[in-house]
Amino acid sequence: MEMEDTILSTILDNNSMQQILSNLPVKALMKFKCVSKSWESLTDDQSFIKLHQSKSHLQLLIMMYTDCSIKVYTPKDGFQGGGALHKATIPWSGVSILKPINGLFCFVNVIHASCRIYNLGTRHATPWVSTSVPILRRPFVTQTPAFGFGFDPSTGKHKVLCFWDISNYGKVDHICEVLTVGENQWRKIDEVPPVRPTGAIVYANGSLYQRNRDDNFFKSPDIEVILAFDVGTEKFRVIPIPDFVIDSYRTSEDSFQLAQYLLEVDGHIALIDRLSDNVAKLWISDDDYLRQTDVKWVEETIMLPFQWPSGRSIYFHAVQGTKEIICRPLEARDVVTLYIYDRGMKSFRDINIVDLSPSMNPFVYGMFTLYESLLPVQTKEKIED
Repeated sequence: MEMEDTILSTILDNNSMQQILSNLPVKALMKFKCVSKSWESLTDDQSFIKLHQSKSHLQLLIMMYTDCSIKVYTPKDGFQGGGALHKATIPWSGVSILKPINGLFCFVNVIHASCRIYNLGTRHATPWVSTSVPILRRPFVTQTPAFGFGFDPSTGKHKVLCFWDISNYGKVDHICEVLTVGENQWRKIDEVPPVRPTGAIVYANGSLYQRNRDDNFFKSPDIEVILAFDVGTEKFRVIPIPDFVIDSYRTSEDSFQLAQYLLEVDGHIALIDRLSDNVAKLWISDDDYLRQTDVKWVEETIMLPFQWPSGRSIYFHAVQGTKEIICRPLEARDVVTLYIYDRGMKSFRDINIVDLSPSMNPFVYGMFTLYESLLPVQTKEKIED
C-alpha cells in the first residue's frame, strides 16, 4: 500500500489528492490511515478537516436505546426512507443525547451529572467528565441539571453548559458551569441567569437558548422571555417574546398550552406550537450572537397532514441548511414514520424507515440529522462497532 501511495504521489500533487480524498466518508478515511504515514497525518490536518467538512453530506440517523447500548441506524435511501442500515453500536446506556454540532455528539448522564463528547465518524470520545457541584449537595437539588451543547463561530470552540437549580435551607442557588471541549474540565462562571430557566436548551448560531419559568412551577410567568447564553463571551441576555406571539397561543383552542418548544430554524432560534389538532404556528426570530438591536420575529402557519389530538405530542426537528422541518408523532407504530414539511413549498411528504422493530415505541429512539466531520476530541478512545 505504501508503494501505491508513492505512485499516486507522482501522478497527483498534494492539493489534488486532498480534493479527491475529501469526498470520502469519515469511515473510509479512518481505514485509509494505514495506507501510509502521509495519509495517516492527513486526518489530523486542520485544513483538510475543514475541506472535508465543507463537502460533508447530511445524514438522517435513528438512535435506538437498549438496556446496555445505543444502536445507530440510517435509512438506506437517506431522506427518502427505506430499510434501516446499521451504522454503529455505542456501548453506553441510561444517557441523554444532545443535538450534534459539526459531527460531534454530547452524551449526558444526568444521574452522575457528567458528559462526554463523541465523534460518530471517527469513533473517538472524551472520558466522562463530572461537574464540580459537590455530591453532598445534590440531595437538595430541586430539579435535574440542564445541559446544553454549543459552538462559538468566532473561535471554533465547542462548549457544554450545565445549569443547576439548588435549594439550600429555603434559599435557591443557581450555579452555571461551562466545559470547553478539548480542555474537558468544568469551571463555574460568575454570571447566573437573570430569570429562572426551564425546559430543553437549544443551540442556534453561537448561542444557547432556553425558556423561562415562574417560581410556581404550575403557573405561567408574568413576563415570558427566552434566555440566551452567548457561547463565546459566556454571558446571558434576555429576549422578550412579543405580544403577538403570546396572544396567538393564549387565545388558541388549547389556551393552557404555551408555545414553549424551541428549535433552530435557518440559523436562528424559533418557537413552534400547535394551535389546534391540525394547525401549528412557527415564529422565527432574527437573533444571533452578533445581534446588537431589537429582535424581530416572522410568523408562519403550518397545516399538519393529520388530525393530532392536543393531548398527544409531536416532536419537531428543523433540518440544518434546508427549508425542511421533520415532524415525528410520538406514538407506537410498526415502522418509524416521519413527516417532512417543506417551508418553501408549504407541503408535506412522509417517509417510512422499516426493519427496526416489530413495534416501535417512540420513546426508545431518537432522531438526529448529522454532517460528518473529522473534528478531534481530546481523548481518542476508539469504540468498536
